[in-house]
Amino acid sequence: ADFDGDEMNLHVPQSAVARASVRTLRMVTEQIISPQACKPCVALVQDALLGCYRASHARELLPKWMACHIAAHLKHAAVDELPPPCVYVHGEPLWSGKQLFSLLLDARLQLDRGPAEAASLDDLVPFDASVVVHGGELLCGRLNKALLGSAAGGLIDLQCRDFGKTGVARFISDTQRFAIAFNSLRGFSVGIADCVLDAEGD
Repeated sequence: ADFDGDEMNLHVPQSAVARASVRTLRMVTEQIISPQACKPCVALVQDALLGCYRASHARELLPKWMACHIAAHLKHAAVDELPPPCVYVHGEPLWSGKQLFSLLLDARLQLDRGPAEAASLDDLVPFDASVVVHGGELLCGRLNKALLGSAAGGLIDLQCRDFGKTGVARFISDTQRFAIAFNSLRGFSVGIADCVLDAEGD
């Protein structure tokens, strides 16, 4: 089905071979890594990518009710309780977006990426220049298309190869939920002026 409502197709496998094909070769989990390019063809885009990028900013701190709201939206991540808050401001505990994103990561995951390029100096906090994941915890760095997109060596690629296809499919699903929950709390809008190419861009 596509989403404009004009057409739906239903495929009913008739033979044992066709049923076996649907269970194995055609499963989404079997198609995450493209056999053509040996890299993911399933990745995060648009709102999910934007939400993760914004949530992983070093200055993004959330009160307990927001952290609980985001954690409650996760389906596959085993969240019994929130991690300890990363900071207290005037006695109020605050959680970082990085801590909440870490709830989605496999505890065995290790990653160390070199400095990223910033759009502006304000966009990059010095200790956020490199992306470091240790023991499934996002310690520093901002999540971007290179890490969450379809590039080889990104989080989807690494987790699929190291920890299995089912786990990465659940990671992708929960990352979508994480980003949607975050975006619903921290609004983001784009106006026509944002789409006009300036002289520098030209």
